[in-house]
Amino acid sequence: MKYRIYFLLFIVMACHSKAKNEVIIQEIVSEIEPVHSKLEFNLRDTVLKNINLKKENCNLDLIAQQEHPTNPQETIFAIPEISKTDANDDSYFEYTSHIVIVDTKSGTLKHKYSEGSKTNGWTSDAIQLAEIKIDTMTYALSEHEQAFGVNVSYHNNSQPNPYSYQTISLYKKQDDTLVKILNNYTIKENQGETDTVCYGDFINQSKTLIMSPGQTNGYSNILVKNTITTTKSRPNTNGLCRDTSKVSTEVSTLRFSSNQYKASKAQDFVIASIDSVAIAEIKQYAKPLHSIYEYYNLESEDKIEIWSGKLFGRCCSEADVLYSEILNFKISATVANEKFTDDNLSDLTYRTAFEFKEEDHPKITLRLLKNSENHVYHTYLHVDDVLTPHDTILNPFTLSLVNGSVLSEASYFKNGRIKTMAIYLNKVYKNTILLQDTPLVQSFSINVPFFKDDVITLIPQSYYYGTTYNTISIAEIQSSLAQITHPSINRKYKIRALQKK
Repeated sequence: MKYRIYFLLFIVMACHSKAKNEVIIQEIVSEIEPVHSKLEFNLRDTVLKNINLKKENCNLDLIAQQEHPTNPQETIFAIPEISKTDANDDSYFEYTSHIVIVDTKSGTLKHKYSEGSKTNGWTSDAIQLAEIKIDTMTYALSEHEQAFGVNVSYHNNSQPNPYSYQTISLYKKQDDTLVKILNNYTIKENQGETDTVCYGDFINQSKTLIMSPGQTNGYSNILVKNTITTTKSRPNTNGLCRDTSKVSTEVSTLRFSSNQYKASKAQDFVIASIDSVAIAEIKQYAKPLHSIYEYYNLESEDKIEIWSGKLFGRCCSEADVLYSEILNFKISATVANEKFTDDNLSDLTYRTAFEFKEEDHPKITLRLLKNSENHVYHTYLHVDDVLTPHDTILNPFTLSLVNGSVLSEASYFKNGRIKTMAIYLNKVYKNTILLQDTPLVQSFSINVPFFKDDVITLIPQSYYYGTTYNTISIAEIQSSLAQITHPSINRKYKIRALQKK
C-alpha cells in the first residue's frame, strides 16, 4: 500500500510546479496517513490478543468500545466471550463478560474484570441479548473516585406481547482490576399486549440515575427517578386508532453497603412485572380476542377454557401429580366485607373481587394451607405430617395477582386499585411492592425464603384512585404453589411414597 502512495506522489511531483507539489503532497498525506495507520493498528484486535481471546470465540457484533469519559488516553471495552451454546437452538448463547480498560494508543491492558454467565446475566435465548454499550456518563462516587457504566439491552421477538429491558452495571478502578459496584440494575423496561392492529396495553418504565450529595459509607447515594408511562390503544368513534397515556413518577435511592449499591428499604420499590406465563395459560385454548377483559369474561361460559395452572393449580387431570401441586396458600384479610369478601381473593375466578376502603387499612395474610383436603386425598396425610419446619417451600418468595375489578374496562377504572404495598415476613418488614396499573396478571419476587410456618402480610400503602367509587378492588391472588415451589420439595417428597407411609 505505501509503495503505491509513493508512486502517486512521484507522478504528482513530475507534473506540477514545486510550490503546487508541496500543497498537494500535504493534502494527500493528510488523507492517507490515518488509513495507513489503521491498517497497521487495530485496537480491538490488539486488545483481544492481549487478553488471550480469539475472535472466533467472541460475538464481535456485540463488542462495545468507548473512550473513557474522563480520560481520552484510555479506552473501555465490554467483550462477550461465548461460553455456551445449544446445538438444538441456534439463538441460545451464554457469554462470559470481560470489561477492560486499555491504553488508547498501544492497547496495553490497564484494568480488567471478568465474570461468568451464571452471575453476569449475559444470556441470549427467547429474550435476546441485543446490544452492549459503554455509558458515557461520569458517576462521581466520592471526591477521588469515579465509576463508569455498561448497559446491556434485551428484547423478545413477539408482536402480540412485546417485551424489552435494559440493565446497567457500574464499575470502579481498584489497582489493576475493576470492581463491580452496581449489578445488572434494570433502568428500562417495556412490555405490553396487543392484537397488532389497534387494541393494546403497554407499560414503559425509564429510570434515570442521579448522583446525590448525600453519602452512605463514604460513597454518594444514587437517586433513581423512575418515569412510568401506561399507554392504551383503542379505536375512537371514527374507527381510527388512538393512544391514551398516563405518566407517573417514582423516586427511590441506591445506597452503598457491603461493597455494592443496593436499594434502600425506606424508599425503593420492587416493581411487579407482567406474568407472561399466566397470561399465556389464560389465552391458550381460547379464540383470539381484543382485550384481557374479554378473556376473563369467558369464564361465565366455560371456566376451564381460561384456566391458569400457575394461579389456580392443575385442572382436569390427576396423572403423575407432583407434591408441589397439592400445596396452596391460605389467604385472608382483616376487613369484613359481606358482599365482596376476602374469599374472592382465592376463589379461582377473575370476575369476583375483594373490596375495601382506604380508611379500612387492611392487612392481607398468606400462609401455607395446613388443613388441605386435597393434600389428604393424595397422600392420606396432613401437611404437618409431611413437611418439616426447615423445608424451604419458596426461595425467593414469589407471587402473582390480578389487581383491580376486571369485569370490564369501565369497572376497572371506576374502582380504585392498589399501587404500593408493604410486604412483611413474620411481622418483619422486607420490601415495598409497586404494582402496575394494569388488568393483566402481574408478579413479583423478593429475596427471602418461605418456610412451612411462615406468614406473609401484604399491607396496601397507596392507590390508583377510581374515577367513580371510593372502593379499592383486587380480583385474585395466586393460591397454588405448584409452579413456584422450591425444587428441593419435589425432590424430597413423592406422592406414591407418601401414600405408603
